[in-house]
Amino acid sequence: MKLILTIFISLTMTTLLADQMRIPYGDPTSVEQWKAFRKTVVHPCVSFKEQDLQRARKNIETHEWARKYADNLSKNADQIVKQMTREFLDMMVEVTTAGGTTPCPACRDKGLRWLPNNNWQWSVSKPNELRCPHCGTVYPNEKYPETIKVQSKWDPRQVFTFIDVEPFPCFGYKQSMSNPSSIIRASKVAYVFKQLDTLATAYALNGKIEHAETIKRILLKIAEVLPHYLVRVGYTYNEYADCDPHHAC
Repeated sequence: MKLILTIFISLTMTTLLADQMRIPYGDPTSVEQWKAFRKTVVHPCVSFKEQDLQRARKNIETHEWARKYADNLSKNADQIVKQMTREFLDMMVEVTTAGGTTPCPACRDKGLRWLPNNNWQWSVSKPNELRCPHCGTVYPNEKYPETIKVQSKWDPRQVFTFIDVEPFPCFGYKQSMSNPSSIIRASKVAYVFKQLDTLATAYALNGKIEHAETIKRILLKIAEVLPHYLVRVGYTYNEYADCDPHHAC
């Protein structure tokens, strides 16, 4: 009984403290909370803290393994700098919303066991191609052109295309249309995002301005496109909310 009472008092005190600290709900587009708390944040404040960076720099000065790591990281970042031109980013970060998952119609036609989301293969060396690892079909494919086109009314720049084949059943509903192009878009955007980690870590350790400038270039491109991405169903339905994403949420 004493233990139960102790737990109850502890939970009550935790709830009271949480109520005192809770930030009241407000307009998600308001910047008032940002204004109120931005100066209280000590940067860096996410994956790495200042003490982590200080320890890393000390290791680089002291240990050969740390110097090799930092050198390799810097070389990788240098390659990313060369790659991330304005033209490359325009090609990689498309205006039309990235997709999530989609099945392979060639697998179904060949009598293979098709997967609702498939484990597609994509490479930056051929950024506008997608390969099914099960049947070997490469998309875009002349046999499976994405002839069904749906243009967004909220953002007419965005055109969603689908392969005109029998819909795939998904969760008991026969409504999932295949559109490999959406996976290509998603793969390209994910690749660009992934490079930010390498660039940011390299800059934190070596301070090379070109690494920071490339981060800025990438973030500006993402900021140009991402706010217009439509809210979509996350599995294989390939459905998009054709309205302001702030309203859809």
